[in-house]
Amino acid sequence: MQRAMGRRDQGLSVLSVWLLPRELFTNTRSDLGPCEKIHDENLRITYEKSSRFMKEGYERDFLRYLQSLLAEVERRIRRGHARLALSQAQQNAGGPGPAGKNEEKVQVLTEKIEDLVLQIEELGSEGRVEEAQGMMKLVEQLKDERELLGSNPSFSPAR
Repeated sequence: MQRAMGRRDQGLSVLSVWLLPRELFTNTRSDLGPCEKIHDENLRITYEKSSRFMKEGYERDFLRYLQSLLAEVERRIRRGHARLALSQAQQNAGGPGPAGKNEEKVQVLTEKIEDLVLQIEELGSEGRVEEAQGMMKLVEQLKDERELLGSNPSFSPAR
């Protein structure tokens, strides 16, 4: 057991044996791809019975991973709502009108946000959580700026 627990850095996952988030959305747009961690039911049972249970940090790491998945889903939902609101506003206005001036800026911001989110996911998977959190603040600022552009056609961010 102790030798197996020492393989944590090599991708051992004793918690996710009973919950495999990567298998929830296979063959969908939200497919996370194959998991590179080791999943061993016997090791999980041994771990739960050991004195190291809840002390190794597996639980915290797994919770952090699940929170990142939730944040990504929430971001996609917000993006979908923003896209829907923009589409409805354009239909009500009879076309692109003044909102069309900011469409390109909104698109550029969306691309920046998506790129940063990918970088954040990579940092999180590498365990560089503080860097990922710092980048997440930047993403939130860009999202706020994008929302202002979408809701206020005359808004022009100072750059």
